[in-house]
Amino acid sequence: MPTRAPMRCSVLDCDELATNRGRCAEHQRKRKSGAHRVIPGDGRNTARWRTESTQYLRTNPRCRVCDGPATVVDHIVELADSGAMWDHANWSPLCSPCHDRKTRQAALKRATRLTTLRHQDRNTETLASQLWNQLP
Repeated sequence: MPTRAPMRCSVLDCDELATNRGRCAEHQRKRKSGAHRVIPGDGRNTARWRTESTQYLRTNPRCRVCDGPATVVDHIVELADSGAMWDHANWSPLCSPCHDRKTRQAALKRATRLTTLRHQDRNTETLASQLWNQLP
């Protein structure tokens, strides 16, 4: 199988050989941490979101929970719970620790609610099958 000749790194003035995606090992793009796992197309990774959230934090610079400096625009009703993305009434300025705490609590509450619904569905299916078996 033929192989391609090694190429030079695509970064200007770098003479190293490219190892992956046209760049040498030194110039590989660093992956961002998984702290902000954004779902493509949900609006949070857009120029509009960056602009509006920055403006919101300028006008609301204090955390609603601890009164420290706000660094995050939080959705009061989470997007995962059908909260409105662009409704400013659904926004709240929070510092990162308060936002992380709130998000963890909301995720736990959502998981508990889903587990409860799954158990209710199992019980409903069991009751339905019992009723079906009682038919003449």
